[in-house]
Amino acid sequence: MYTFGDAWFLTTLILNKDWSSLQQVIATGDVINHAIFTKDEVNVALSRFLALNFVEMDNSKNMRATSKAFELCNKSFQAAGLFSQAEIMLKQLKKSANIDYIETIEYFSKDEMQQAYNKYRGMLKR
Repeated sequence: MYTFGDAWFLTTLILNKDWSSLQQVIATGDVINHAIFTKDEVNVALSRFLALNFVEMDNSKNMRATSKAFELCNKSFQAAGLFSQAEIMLKQLKKSANIDYIETIEYFSKDEMQQAYNKYRGMLKR
């Protein structure tokens, strides 16, 4: 079953439009939901979306939404506010791809998450 965290993560990558570092994902996610992704939210969403080809990741761990993910962006998604876009994305995900059990892979460690968050915080202090 998809969670709001999954939809929030995918919405973040869709709004970023191109390759995004973990720091950029954290920054955009914060703009959308006024919260910071947890390590588990990122790793679960990545595991699901990489397996379903909604997301791709390069060797430097930059991520981007695929054309398959962009197909979920209907007119109501495009017209909605940021938080509402994540809610609409959750509905679209539930309609589109039924996920059975997908093993969660740790793409980002606790330390990598902390480093990306610290870079983001440093960016805000400027």
